[in-house]
Amino acid sequence: MDEPLPWQAYNSDDLYTGWVYPARRDDIADALRESGAEIGRAKRSIPGRSKTSSSILLRASFYSASRSGYTGGEIRSNPANLYIHAVQRDELDLALTHIQTWLPQASKWLAEGAKRGNAWLASAHDYTVYFSGSEAWAVES
Repeated sequence: MDEPLPWQAYNSDDLYTGWVYPARRDDIADALRESGAEIGRAKRSIPGRSKTSSSILLRASFYSASRSGYTGGEIRSNPANLYIHAVQRDELDLALTHIQTWLPQASKWLAEGAKRGNAWLASAHDYTVYFSGSEAWAVES
């Protein structure tokens, strides 16, 4: 029997030519399961490009609006979300290296956040991982 999925909803945007995802669906599920995180949505998405030289690799979020059950037009009871961003094909090797470190870290952050209680969950929180070349860093807000 297959293990239950660690999310309520999953989807993946169609890729533009020259773009790839640095993590497969199973990689995402494995990292979430290993951390004990259960989330409302996992999504592989095409990112908007900022005007800086860095790229977003992934974003983990808790949305305060989800406490009412409504997120993006969907009804879900879990306010935690994980977005894996597509990267340009020439960034893939570096992105694969970074995802091995940061996907487990983001999954752990999601698991720990779910235990912080209603006061913390009353407002939105993000854990965003950026990368530029061989450097990667997380920003929590």
